[in-house]
Amino acid sequence: NVFYISQEQEDGLYDVLSLKLWGVELTEAEMRQVIVAFSLDKPHIFWLDNRFGYSNTTGNTVMQLYSFLSAEEIESCSAELNENIKELHLGLSAEMTEYDREIYIHDWLIENCNYADDVVKISDDFFSFTSFGALVNQKAVCEGYSRAMQLMLSTVGIESIPVIGNGNDGLHMWNSVKIENEWYYVDATWNDTERGSGYDYFNITTEQILSDHTIMPVYSQLTDEQICGIDDGVADSFNVIVPVCSATSQNYFVKNSLIIDDLGDVARWNIKIALRDAQSMLSETVTLSISSDLDYEDTLDELFYSGDYIFFECLDALNEELEGNYIDRNNVSISKKPNLRVVTVILQYTDEV
Repeated sequence: NVFYISQEQEDGLYDVLSLKLWGVELTEAEMRQVIVAFSLDKPHIFWLDNRFGYSNTTGNTVMQLYSFLSAEEIESCSAELNENIKELHLGLSAEMTEYDREIYIHDWLIENCNYADDVVKISDDFFSFTSFGALVNQKAVCEGYSRAMQLMLSTVGIESIPVIGNGNDGLHMWNSVKIENEWYYVDATWNDTERGSGYDYFNITTEQILSDHTIMPVYSQLTDEQICGIDDGVADSFNVIVPVCSATSQNYFVKNSLIIDDLGDVARWNIKIALRDAQSMLSETVTLSISSDLDYEDTLDELFYSGDYIFFECLDALNEELEGNYIDRNNVSISKKPNLRVVTVILQYTDEV
């Protein structure tokens, strides 16, 4: 459905057939809410501009929307987008859980898309703000990453909602994703690191995301003046739905790192096993997830800085059993992530103990 696109206008946009609502008189604020809700719910409709015109008189409303693309361009681009979605599905299998499908899509997007550092505003490259930009042009800003995640997840039966907020002192967008009937936050843009797929922002809680993100209010928390920008000429950004995310069972580190819930013999044994697994693959890192039952900083102190130096005790015990590719205890470093209650241990290897 290309919304009956008409001929190109002087500003390069194309008129979409006017939407006529007889017997319904919407205010400007209500129209903005409808347009934002539609946009956030339809990531496959990537060609609509966010500008609109309207008239509302004597109980009727007429809305004029605009497209960046002609009807022919929309048909061609949509076909390209669908082909890329088909390519994505080649790596899926019936045995995959929701979590498996989610992480596959997340990693596929990061592997196949680059952040558009040269794009600041829509006039620079509107595609970079869309699912098409992320999946076909392989170039996007945060909005493109978010809409691509939402679109791909929808094709494998996973519900996702874009979330509008701030990050790094600027407007930002990421996703809330429903996995095993619980909501989580995923920020694929911030997980796209120079070293590949990071997971610091994969299935995290509201409390965790708020450590370095802010979430825009939902429309019902704003006045009509704020929604329309009547007071200062700048319309406030807003969300339509913002799920509360409190579950942790599907968090990446909970599922994929060693959970430390005490510092006794069992923990020591598990740390040694984790180090053995890392050494067998010459892995550069081991990740420990500190249980909420323990104080994060005190636990790290016991593991690495004082007392029995538990981590190094386990490392030394393993090295005594090895015959090469020893873990270099003098070159162990850690990366703390207190908001995630995670510590990543960075390892190096040596031929001599």
